[in-house]
Amino acid sequence: MQPAEAGRYNVTVANAVATVNSAPLVLRILVIPTVLHAPQNLTVPIGGMATFSIAVDGTLPMGYRWRLGSKNVAQFVLDSHVSLLTITNVQSANAGRYTVVLTNEASFQPAC
Repeated sequence: MQPAEAGRYNVTVANAVATVNSAPLVLRILVIPTVLHAPQNLTVPIGGMATFSIAVDGTLPMGYRWRLGSKNVAQFVLDSHVSLLTITNVQSANAGRYTVVLTNEASFQPAC
């Protein structure tokens, strides 16, 4: 199934005697998160600003859980295919490996 096939459907059953229509039924097609643009490595000076961004495809709303190592640093549920993590006044403690975990109604996407 493709997202374009989502919509309202009904069933018509007919024979020589009668025709019966069902009530409309709704078909939703959920799309798992897919990364379109992954966050990139950054180098910034102490006191500067760092902004990581990710662009994704998938069913909205989308959950974004930004992590530094094993520690959660920000969590958002957005009705958007883009998320930003901005760190102002960057300090040495902000250095490390950042990842983002994506979730939506369709599935779970590992960190990238």
